[in-house]
Order: sequence, then structure tokens, then C-alpha cells
Amino acid sequence: MLKSTKFSCPSLPEQTKIANLLSSIDSKIGIETQLLQKLEVQKKYLLQNIFI
Repeated sequence: MLKSTKFSCPSLPEQTKIANLLSSIDSKIGIETQLLQKLEVQKKYLLQNIFI
């Protein structure tokens, strides 16, 4: 079944564009993850001190 299937591969410049896009997305995910962690710490602090 796979033997008869043909796959087309994007050109090298197109592969580079795709790789750059995915790298940018990965970087954005890292930044957002760090922000989420900081906000979770802030939330924990605020909840601990809300009734003091």
C-alpha cells in the first residue's frame, strides 16, 4: 500500500520557511509557558495572602 504512494517534498527554500515558522512557534510557546508559570506563582501568593 505505501509502496505505491508517492510523496512530494517541498523545495529547500520552502523547507527553510517551514522550519523557521515552526521555530518561531516553539519560541512563542516557551515564552507563554514562562509567563504562565509566573502568573501561577503570583496567584498562589495572592490566594495565600487574601485573608491576612
